[in-house]
Amino acid sequence: MSSDPLAPVLVHNRYRVGLMTARQFSQSEIEFLNDLFKQAIREFTAGAWVGGLADDRFLRLTGLQEATRSATKRINQDFDDAIQKQQLEVPADSWEANWKPEGWMPWPW
Repeated sequence: MSSDPLAPVLVHNRYRVGLMTARQFSQSEIEFLNDLFKQAIREFTAGAWVGGLADDRFLRLTGLQEATRSATKRINQDFDDAIQKQQLEVPADSWEANWKPEGWMPWPW
């Protein structure tokens, strides 16, 4: 503890916790989407759809899977960069200390 009576009181950075929670939530959504791609590709490979537009649809599906993988890497990097820029503790009167999620985001406490 600081002996300086004017030193700010430090508390956990709620915004940083929110970013970490959002990253974790996005990972579960990404995993779900990747599982759907794997299942659809498995079905295609097993012959669930043949003839007509099957080859075109399969190429589009695998293209979407690859685009999702690429986007996932960028999303993770964006979250990691934003989290890294945040301090673990911030002054109690800062916006980061008083930040609250809006709507959809699950809150860890």
